[in-house]
Amino acid sequence: MLLFSLFLHFLFLFPSEAADSMNQASFLYFAYGSNLLKERLQLENPSAKALCVARLTDHKLVFGNHRGLPSNRWHGGVATIEHSSGEDVLGVVWEMNIDDLESLDRQENVRSGIYSPVEVSVWAAGQKITCRTYIMNSCVYASPSPQYLKGYALKFGLWGELMENETAWQGGVATIKEQKDSEVWGVVWKISSEDRRNLDKQEGVDRGLYRPLEVNVNTTYGEILCHAYQMNNFTSKLASPQYKQVICMGAEQNGLPPDYIRELHALETNNNNSTSMLNTIFAAKHREKIPSHVGQP
Repeated sequence: MLLFSLFLHFLFLFPSEAADSMNQASFLYFAYGSNLLKERLQLENPSAKALCVARLTDHKLVFGNHRGLPSNRWHGGVATIEHSSGEDVLGVVWEMNIDDLESLDRQENVRSGIYSPVEVSVWAAGQKITCRTYIMNSCVYASPSPQYLKGYALKFGLWGELMENETAWQGGVATIKEQKDSEVWGVVWKISSEDRRNLDKQEGVDRGLYRPLEVNVNTTYGEILCHAYQMNNFTSKLASPQYKQVICMGAEQNGLPPDYIRELHALETNNNNSTSMLNTIFAAKHREKIPSHVGQP
């Protein structure tokens, strides 16, 4: 589960220790959305200390906007919870100084009426804990945004003097280049450490085609440091229709913003419709759909 994977790195106390650590100068806060990420919460609430993973029963996680007004910060729906019998919401219990209560309310836009603070009982290790959390008012459902990378632009090209017909895609392939006031949208994947070497090989790192780099990506859950790749010796070239098709398919499959998808569909291509990697992809998808017994005696 994606939300759970975001906070696996925390060191947690057991619920009994959480209760023991409470005093009149602190309070407990149950986070289920962007404040799962420590760096996000501590931007304005430096006292926040993760205590335990907890479960809120008979609720579900949904995404939307207050009165249907899009979020300029997150470019899509943001998280809230609503009652739903038999469902659970996982989150993190944070202990915070009472001095941070005002800043937390301000972050959750309580004064402007976007969220309301409520008390909920969450469960951790068989024990019930009472926490403060927030629920959106007048929620109109909306999909959350995918991830985007600020300060970069999506470009297509080849390495140095490599010819288009020498690539598996029959044209320019994607890279990112620093460009002020630009954004590149994409998807954050969680992969095993074992697959890191395979990914480097796929991107041609050993041949000097791409170089790995670390980038800060903005997501619904806050900013995340990610591994990405950037082309060496970039020479601008148009992408093939097949390569453009794969990128558009991936953008649609993962729910990238409609405006961004329209920009992808509007990209000019080199009109080279020769056999490419797309044929291999379609062949693999076709094999997946064929039952294993077909063609067997």
